[in-house]
Amino acid sequence: MKKSTTSSAVVQPSIIEDAWQEVSASFERFCLTAGIATLTRLMEKDADGLCGPRYGHRDGLESLRR
Repeated sequence: MKKSTTSSAVVQPSIIEDAWQEVSASFERFCLTAGIATLTRLMEKDADGLCGPRYGHRDGLESLRR
C-alpha cells in the first residue's frame, strides 16, 4: 500500500488572503522602485545628451584662463 504524500491539514482562507496581500504589496513596491530607477536613468541620460556631462563646463573654463 502506498502512503499519501498530500497533507490533510486545512489552511484557513484568511491566512492565504493575508499572505496574498503581502505578496501583492511587495510586488507593487518592487515595480514602483524599478520604475523610478529606470525613469531616473533615462532622464539623466537625456540631460547629459542635451547639456553635456555634469560640471563639464568647468573643463572649458580652465582652458580659457590659461
